Amino acid sequence: MLQTVITERRAHVRQPLRTSAALILPDGRLMIARTLDIGAEGAAIVVDVDPGSASMLTVKIRLPARPEGSRLFQARGRVIASVLTGREDGFRLSVKFDALGVNASRALAGYLARDPVAGLSFVRW
Repeated sequence: MLQTVITERRAHVRQPLRTSAALILPDGRLMIARTLDIGAEGAAIVVDVDPGSASMLTVKIRLPARPEGSRLFQARGRVIASVLTGREDGFRLSVKFDALGVNASRALAGYLARDPVAGLSFVRW
């Protein structure tokens, strides 16, 4: 009998998040993106143009929050993987966040504390 062992490489759970995001590259270029999920250490993001692996960037996302409606999450991160995918109709980026500031940590902690089903959100940038 064959057994398949699947291991999760992520140290933290991610919650689904379907919303728009802004990515700012070091040269100042702005890329509009879509998020797929987010966690304490990173996010899955889809873009039309590949910024390249190992690219540093700033991620800006409006996270749903109660009672204020939404909170701005802004963090520096690095693209650790970029894969062209027809399913997502673009480049699926795996972004690992650098150390988060106080405001970003609070906004993210508030979002991640939500019920995972309620975490599926559609928020406009």
